[in-house]
Amino acid sequence: FKPSWGGNEDLQPEKTKSYDVGIEYKGFSVTYFNTKVNNLMVSNASTSWKYKNIEGDSKFKGTEIAYKNSIIEDVFINLSYTNLSAKDSKDKKLQNRPSNKFNFGVDYYGLKDFHFNVNGEYIGTRYSPNINWGNPDAKTGNYTIWNAVVDYDISKNFSTYLKLDNIFNKDYQIVDGYATSQRAAFVGLKASF
Repeated sequence: FKPSWGGNEDLQPEKTKSYDVGIEYKGFSVTYFNTKVNNLMVSNASTSWKYKNIEGDSKFKGTEIAYKNSIIEDVFINLSYTNLSAKDSKDKKLQNRPSNKFNFGVDYYGLKDFHFNVNGEYIGTRYSPNINWGNPDAKTGNYTIWNAVVDYDISKNFSTYLKLDNIFNKDYQIVDGYATSQRAAFVGLKASF
């Protein structure tokens, strides 16, 4: 018996060659990356989502620009922008990979035992296989998600946190046809010894 989805006993291992070059100065960094993946594994919508290899070398290259530093006392900022080119061996753009991505975060440590963080991510144009097989690829990019976290150190060994994901209740999909979480809140207790 062979399952009709998921597994594929004919898969070959991926082989990767990669390099990156970067510079940093006073919180700024610029990195160029270039990766070739031979036999890239992907799921295949036409065969009930069984995994398959893409023959030849798939190419991932791009640039990341980042800034991480204190902007005023007790306030730290973290910004990054990534421009990505992801193509298969026939120079066709790979699915589910945005050409542009922007991450941001601000941390505040000005109150004793508290840490406040607001962070988010912008995903640029991206396409995934259409859930209605045979139709053109579905656009799943061009959205921004905001999140927040508050941590409080109760003692040396215990802390608690309140986390809020998708603050503005953005309706978005990472893969066509698969819903993502709406606004969600989490409360937790951490212990370390």
